[in-house]
Amino acid sequence: MRSLHGANAAVVLQRLNPIIRGWSAYYRSVVAGEVFTALDDYMWKLTYKWATRAHPNKPMHWVTTRYYGTFNKSRQDHWVFGDRDSGAYLLKYAWTKIVRHQMAHGSASPDDPALATHWAERRRTSPPPPITVPPCACSRRRTGSV
Repeated sequence: MRSLHGANAAVVLQRLNPIIRGWSAYYRSVVAGEVFTALDDYMWKLTYKWATRAHPNKPMHWVTTRYYGTFNKSRQDHWVFGDRDSGAYLLKYAWTKIVRHQMAHGSASPDDPALATHWAERRRTSPPPPITVPPCACSRRRTGSV
């Protein structure tokens, strides 16, 4: 956030949303509900501090009305940081669905040829990952500019 002093809300959202999405996807399989709530509280404090620094002569009500609101219409959260011009908003860690790790029974191993059908069925019935992986940077066409 320190590097974003002087930037507008759209740049702040563009910089923070991939980080929030990545961290929450990485830690969604562990017991992270309380930690996600604490991180959301911390992000609110950071964004409020950014907004008050961007508008030092404006009152608190003006700052909260301008940058906070119900941007995500599918949720009843009125304290979402966002950009009113573009409609973009900051994701919250707590919005990430926590998926528990499925334990393997006994001495079941994916290397055991007798259990190949069991592991194939398990892979087939498991839900797909929630976040799509962007294309690799190396597969993009390279241009002459650096």
